[in-house]
Amino acid sequence: MPKCQVGVVGTGVMATGTATLLICNRYPAVLYGRTQESCERGLRSVRAALDDLIAAGVLQESQRDKALTYLSATTAYEDLAGCQFVIESAAETIDTKREVMAHLEAVCAPEAILSSTTSAISANEIAAEMKHPERFLVAHSWNPPHLVPLVEIVRCAATTQETVDREVALLEDLGRVPVVLKKDVPGFIGNRLHHALFREAEHIIDEGIADAEDVDKTILYSIGQRYSSIGLMEYWDHLPVTLQRNIQTYLFPHLCNADRPSHLLDEKTATGEDLYHWTPERETDYELRKRKPFYRFATVKLDDEEA
Repeated sequence: MPKCQVGVVGTGVMATGTATLLICNRYPAVLYGRTQESCERGLRSVRAALDDLIAAGVLQESQRDKALTYLSATTAYEDLAGCQFVIESAAETIDTKREVMAHLEAVCAPEAILSSTTSAISANEIAAEMKHPERFLVAHSWNPPHLVPLVEIVRCAATTQETVDREVALLEDLGRVPVVLKKDVPGFIGNRLHHALFREAEHIIDEGIADAEDVDKTILYSIGQRYSSIGLMEYWDHLPVTLQRNIQTYLFPHLCNADRPSHLLDEKTATGEDLYHWTPERETDYELRKRKPFYRFATVKLDDEEA
């Protein structure tokens, strides 16, 4: 598809990762920040992400320099007027997101697609005060968005199919893997699965069944490896249904069904303590391990023959 200009509202991790993804694929990206200081911080973050790609062997220095020619920053919403897509990655509150959408509707062309990267807030709630909600949707990227390919697309009640189709086309051209939800539900797909696993893991620790290290080993050396190559429901479907039913009949009554945060989380919130001892060395190693599986999903279209 043509490389149109794309606006990104915000200068935090999600916004700068999105900008990194865009400029690595020849999309001119306009990064909006509330202050000049936040814009400068955002630009530094994009450069740091590009340098990380160089260190990982994904990007060359000449490509980084070319990518940066597609990047600009502004403190004026008016500078987003020429964007065909604008991606909001501001603070995770309904009021903030509604305020951003009001500004965008005031300056963007009627055909511009407006989206939010919210991880859980309802698309309908964000769009409730928009004049043209038919061109709005949630496009929830995962952190960091220039590496993790999944994007969850959630319509509001007014979102048109054309809006969804255009967003999907953009994401696929960026090398992302969009999934379109059939309903607007809290937590979408990924966070519902993620926090269900957190809930059971916290319950296991609360009940004295195992400590955090052994919970993590269980994930790392079993299901974490399995579901890096096959799908959860693919595995479910391949098992004999009688076996599944027998296991679930026995096991489900013993699983956590809490509807509030765990005692473990309450305790850590009150004390400010962590489960692990986070030295600077461990922090650096953790961040590298967190990114490492996703470098293969980084898309770079900066060479002349790829134009």
